[in-house]
Amino acid sequence: MKKIFTLVLFFMLICGNALAQHGDFYSNTFNPKSPGTIGGTTPGVGNFTYITIASGPTLGVATLYNNSGYGFDYWSGAEVLHAFTYDNTGLVYITQSKITDGAIGTSVSAGNLNHLRWARTFAFGDFTDTDAKKGIVICTLPAKTKIVGAYQDITTAFKGGAVNAATLRVGITAEDAAEILAAKDCWTAAARYGLADADMGSALTRAAAIQGGYLPSWTGTTAIYATLNTTNGNCNALTQGSVTIYLETERY
Repeated sequence: MKKIFTLVLFFMLICGNALAQHGDFYSNTFNPKSPGTIGGTTPGVGNFTYITIASGPTLGVATLYNNSGYGFDYWSGAEVLHAFTYDNTGLVYITQSKITDGAIGTSVSAGNLNHLRWARTFAFGDFTDTDAKKGIVICTLPAKTKIVGAYQDITTAFKGGAVNAATLRVGITAEDAAEILAAKDCWTAAARYGLADADMGSALTRAAAIQGGYLPSWTGTTAIYATLNTTNGNCNALTQGSVTIYLETERY
């Protein structure tokens, strides 16, 4: 164990030295930087505008970019490797994975990063209502967004008063919709759903998913609803309950 710890410490020191040598490009625990511009305005190594958005031993994270079109030089052991590049249209792509366009046509995307994970926790109080059903808008998807994964993690069962059963479902556009996650028990005990085909909503089962997902709208935004249904008591009788809902998406 002592040898393993020594090796890990040695590796961290090496990384720290390497990052310090490339200090103009990074902001992290080893080499903290304040938001600002490094270099000039000519495209090339060192010409970046950056801001730190994460703490800890992160190998650099950036959200602001300069007019040269470059956004972030990821640590690669070489200062000349631009792994993450900004194309001045709001899209970010990995240079090594960029697709080379053909000579005909007009480029729309050369392989931008489009896979995201969204997560948010909701407590029993978020579903308060004077009847046995409460749907809430948990998020809104942009146009051309495909849902490729969904989970609901019931971390605390929804209980209280005379309520003796409850279900939670996730869908689009309206209360009680269940295209994303089917109605599942959230009263009996803590549970996780999205791990089996039977947990998925009507549009995300294996039989229904198109190209591995569900794209609600190509032209407009889509409101995502979570709906809680209770039995033998109204939603406002609940005194406990918590769920974290996860969505994985791809945007085109």
